[in-house]
Amino acid sequence: MKGAALGWQTGLHWLQTHEENWFLIMDHVDNPKIHLRDYLPSCDHGNVLITSMNAGLQDAIEHSLEIQDMNPDEGTELFLKHAIKGSKSQAQKEQAAKIAQELYYFPLALVHAGAYTRQQNCLFTYLGRLESQRKQLLSNDFNQSMDRYRKSVYATWNLS
Repeated sequence: MKGAALGWQTGLHWLQTHEENWFLIMDHVDNPKIHLRDYLPSCDHGNVLITSMNAGLQDAIEHSLEIQDMNPDEGTELFLKHAIKGSKSQAQKEQAAKIAQELYYFPLALVHAGAYTRQQNCLFTYLGRLESQRKQLLSNDFNQSMDRYRKSVYATWNLS
């Protein structure tokens, strides 16, 4: 997009004036003080997907869908799908359940951690590595503003 350096207003104008199909993703829109409608194109073409952990934003948009947290079984299964190919032993399933719980069953963190443990072959040492990473994360100043979702994703990302 030409003029992208000019700011979000330029992008908004482009989306509104180009009759092409487009898909805008606004991820992690959690600030309750933001006037979301100011950032949405006012046109009848294109699609917008907004992700947020702020349930209050449902009132600000026309169509919304609340996605529930994963339950322990779903989280463990998602992790295992990315961590281990083929059959899984009972010990592996139990370890996967512990890892999924530590990552609060957040899908992005589970997929990333699963791929990492598969690549590094470290299913049974992963929790120790994660704990070490979290301690390092907690010592950083920027950590104060991070919620548990961001901390889990950041810790898994930074570990690899």
